[in-house]
Amino acid sequence: MVRFLLIAVLFLISGRSLSGQEIPLKLNIESVVPQSRSHAPVLLEVRLGWEELQLLEGELQLKFVIGETFVAEYHSHELVVPTGGLDYQVTIPHFDIESPDPTAQIKIHARFVTRDGEVLDLEADALRLLVVPAPWRRVFVIGVTHPLDDSGPAQGFNSARNLLFEQFDPQPTSRINLSTLPALLPPESFPAHSLRYCSFDMLLLTEEGFPDLRSRQLDAIFDWVNAGGSVCVVAKRTLGELHIDFLNRLAGSDPIVFMTDDSDRLVQQQYDDGLTFRTFRTGLGRSMVALGTPAADALSGDDWRQSVADLWKFRAGQKQVIRERKYWSFDAERQGTKNTGLAAEYISRLPFAPSPLSSQKFLKRELLPSQIEGVPFGVIVGLLFAYLIVIGPVDYFVLGYFKCRRFTWILFFSVSLLFTAFTSHLASRYMGHRDYANGVVVIDVDERGAAIRSTRVDLVFTGSQRVANFGVKDAIHRPFDLPVAQADSPSKTNTQRFVAQSFQQIRIEDAAYEPPVYHGSLPVAYEIQQRMRQWTPRMSRMTSLARREDAITADLFADLTVSEFSTEEGRQRLKQRFEQSGESGLLLLMNQQDTFPIDVGGGLPGYRRAYRRDSTSGIPQIMAAVSAFPELGLFALVSRLSPTATSMEDLSLLDRSDERQWLLMWITKAADDFVVVRRLFEEES
Repeated sequence: MVRFLLIAVLFLISGRSLSGQEIPLKLNIESVVPQSRSHAPVLLEVRLGWEELQLLEGELQLKFVIGETFVAEYHSHELVVPTGGLDYQVTIPHFDIESPDPTAQIKIHARFVTRDGEVLDLEADALRLLVVPAPWRRVFVIGVTHPLDDSGPAQGFNSARNLLFEQFDPQPTSRINLSTLPALLPPESFPAHSLRYCSFDMLLLTEEGFPDLRSRQLDAIFDWVNAGGSVCVVAKRTLGELHIDFLNRLAGSDPIVFMTDDSDRLVQQQYDDGLTFRTFRTGLGRSMVALGTPAADALSGDDWRQSVADLWKFRAGQKQVIRERKYWSFDAERQGTKNTGLAAEYISRLPFAPSPLSSQKFLKRELLPSQIEGVPFGVIVGLLFAYLIVIGPVDYFVLGYFKCRRFTWILFFSVSLLFTAFTSHLASRYMGHRDYANGVVVIDVDERGAAIRSTRVDLVFTGSQRVANFGVKDAIHRPFDLPVAQADSPSKTNTQRFVAQSFQQIRIEDAAYEPPVYHGSLPVAYEIQQRMRQWTPRMSRMTSLARREDAITADLFADLTVSEFSTEEGRQRLKQRFEQSGESGLLLLMNQQDTFPIDVGGGLPGYRRAYRRDSTSGIPQIMAAVSAFPELGLFALVSRLSPTATSMEDLSLLDRSDERQWLLMWITKAADDFVVVRRLFEEES
């Protein structure tokens, strides 16, 4: 008996349960950015501390809660936690938070499920709450390389201070909804995936941190800048071939070439002005390279301010104003007069918040399947009339004739069930049980015709209620119909009450919603589990940033210049070029004042609606509006934003105030999807 008890004790010690206080598993979750960028994904650093000698295998499960609203759930891929712990990054989608306060908090509930099915509750650990800006605020974030062994955060902040958006604001202290925040990150924390940089508006690669970035990080930064981001590189140290090649890729086809001198120090071909910093167009983005930190007089000079304005993608008209007055020209009251009603008051009070005017509702209407019809009104009236006849006169006279009126409630119940079943069957016959998925794919290409950014907006309409599972690879997926979560707030000012009321009215939809479950490594490879409600359309956006060669787009969009289509003869030659491809579709040429629609091969297949500039409906009209945002709110200052992969704002490309810019759009249809290929042309000044 003693021997048996001894063996049992030894067995329990060797294979003890992983639950309870004996498990030295510690979890720490921090946002890589102290306060998140407005309307952008949140980049998290997850640290699992594990000091045991054996490996810990399982998955981490996180639930995100705002106020009392459960908004999403994340399950990691299968983790193997070694002795010493495990660190990794994950990107979670942006959540709309209705908060009258400048910031709101996202609570995280965490647990670890081992391979054996044991659940370790980690909520007792000290988890930092994620701080995100309220939706009425515009928070810009600059990611700064700041080595851990540097002198302190002040140096990194001072470097980023010369890049702040507010330096062009004549009234910076009066803005309650506009700010730029530097985020100091050690070089090793810089992501190695381009989509994770959607959490930033701009990057500052300092003289101390730039040489420590690795190849995969530099490639990811370049892909993000090429797709519309902005980066400022301060380089003076001895650099290796890898980093010099990165600088030359940023410069693109510009005649400036970076190289090393006899002492292996970085130099550049000089212009006559002798500047040691220069701004380049890198695809859809902007980049600045400075040979060492500019002197104080240079940082206060007009050349530096113009270069920073280029990084923020200011409109041409505003850059001219900044050149003359040092500050932008912006009248909030005048902005409000361009609209009426709630939008006017909203823009005049909070001019830099996201505009309540959105093309999403028009896009949703266009993507709804046209072959689905509801039950005709006449049929509904007929059913109701027949039901009333049966439960009224028929019930009274028939049961009376057979002297069975005591069964009237049984007949009423039976007839109600019968008519309900028949009505459901009739609705199914009219609306069907099949699923519909229509979408718009927007592909932005560079001068070689290679895709540098792909955005897909989908509308899914299901004929039955079910749980859908679909995989995503190298993309950020974000539903458009996420609920607006209510954050806790102790007090509200008059402006804050107005903000809450405005967002309550302008949000597109607040339908019955069940949070998605993300399972895997976001945004590298993961699966989304989402409950789909019957006959309830769901819209979502999926964004990827990559350089992808395509033979068709390369043939059509490469080797084009503005001079080839800025005249009527040139536009006819452009039409012939596209007709030779054998495709049918619509060409849209947009510049400062005009939009030129050109039908190719009969126009959009199966789409009869002609292009009209004064119309708000139709895929061409919607894409024209999305590609050139009106000069309202923030877009009265800038023409486009760095990629966010969430709202429609970062799809704006064309600066209508710049006579040197042209936008070429090729719109066609493939199966149930509209395909829009865009290329932006910017003539050299």
